[in-house]
Parts: sequence; C-alpha cells; structure tokens
Amino acid sequence: MDLGASLTIVTDHEAWLDAASQMVVDAARTAIGERGRFVFGLSGGSTPTALYERLARSDQVGRIDWSSVVIVFGDERCVPPDAPASNYAMARRTLLDHVPIPSAQVHRMEGELAPADGAQRYHEVLVGLGSDPSKPPSIDLLLLGLGDNAHTASLFPGLSWRARLDELVIDEYVEVQQQWRLTVTPRLITAARSVLFLVEGTAKAAPVAAVLKGTLDHIQAPARAVLEATPTRWLLDEAAASELDR
Repeated sequence: MDLGASLTIVTDHEAWLDAASQMVVDAARTAIGERGRFVFGLSGGSTPTALYERLARSDQVGRIDWSSVVIVFGDERCVPPDAPASNYAMARRTLLDHVPIPSAQVHRMEGELAPADGAQRYHEVLVGLGSDPSKPPSIDLLLLGLGDNAHTASLFPGLSWRARLDELVIDEYVEVQQQWRLTVTPRLITAARSVLFLVEGTAKAAPVAAVLKGTLDHIQAPARAVLEATPTRWLLDEAAASELDR
C-alpha cells in the first residue's frame, strides 16, 4: 500500500455519504477560515451524484457558507451545458441550483466549444483563480472518481495526456467512448491542497486494488500517476475495498 494514500473504509452507502459530506464540510470550513474562500473541484460520473444531493438537502445547506465557495470542474464531455451527458448539467441539477452560490463563482468547462478552444478557455479560467500565472492554482478540495479501467477525470489509459504534462487542461478524444472530452492534467491535480477519490461498489474493487497496490503502472492506470505524485485520500465502501490486503 502506498504511504501517500490515506484510506477511509466504511460499511455501506449511507455511511459513505455521511463521511463524504463531512469531508467536504470540513474542507470548506478550513479553507474559508484560513483564506476566505473554498475552491471546490467537482467530479462527474455517477458516483458523486448522491453526495451532491446530500450537500443540497435543506438540512445540510447551512453547513457551508456557499457565498464563499468557488466551483471548478475536473473534466467535461464536449457537449452543450444542458445535454444529459454534461457533468455541469448533473452538478447543476443535483447541487448548484439548490445552494446560495453566486453564479459568477461557478466556472464550468465550455464543452460546446471546439475541444482545443474549450481547453484553452478553461486554462485561462484556472490561471485567473491563482495568484501567480506561472503556477497552477491550488484547488482546496478536488474530487476524483475511478473508472473500471483505472482512469480518473478524463485521463484514460494510453492517451496523449502523458505527453502533455506541462499543460493544465487538455482536450482528448477518448476512443472507447467515441467522444471528445476536456480534462485537467496531473499538473493541476497535484497542485490541489487535498485530492479525494470517491469510490463505491464491487465493480471498482479490482481497479482500486490495482492502483493502490501498484500492480498497474501509471500508463495502464492513470490514477496511479496521481498517486505517485501527491498525497491522496480515498473514501471507499467495503465492496470497493474488498480486494485490498487489510
């Protein structure tokens, strides 16, 4: 097991939701208390949907000062912002439309643009959030998922991101999805103050074990590139952790 990976393993989905929401609340309160704002990097996919709905619940909204939250995204499909496949549309439907966050503080990836243009525009957005244009901005909490093939964000095995590590945001054609995507790179991810992998379910047990035990390298398992470069936290349920040696 990697020394840079901190694992929290819980019994079931409800315990996973409790732990995930508490981690977000704690990170928000710390960041706002220390720096006056909370830069929150959202993940797409199906796993974080329930977390966003939990944070948006009427009895939960007041736990975070949403007026001091800045939203960014880790990846996006190259589709319009109202498309069913859009990560932004999912986040808006489950979270952003239900919390008192100023719209100017929500920075979506513009998937409707030509892919290279969308990547360049989001690079400019991220640089504008930092204090030094020559350095990646520090996201306070960046949520990441883990795919069945050990991809994370839209960093897929074997694609061009490995040759574009000096960039912050890139456009990638993902052949297995037959789709263009925008994604942040390991350079941006590893600059985050906290990186949290959210993983649930038996289907994720094999990739979790492969990444954390190092049986696949970072070419075969892009999440491994993050793990090798920066400390990470992992929130797993028992099913996702079932192939780990504990």
